[in-house]
Amino acid sequence: MPLKIVKRKECRLRGDTVTHTPTGKWFSAYPGMPDIYLENMVDVGDYSECEIRQMAALILADRLKEKSDN
Repeated sequence: MPLKIVKRKECRLRGDTVTHTPTGKWFSAYPGMPDIYLENMVDVGDYSECEIRQMAALILADRLKEKSDN
């Protein structure tokens, strides 16, 4: 069975934490920093954990760009 595609709209950003809502997998960064420093361990089912991590890293980096634009 092919893996499901991770979509940005499946991810929720709250503060410095991104959660992939279908799996409950979350990633956190320190305030003002783009890099992931903490994540939870969950069964991601039919999703690629690597792709979820890549999407979360992108969203965490983008949150800093949005703050600098304001």
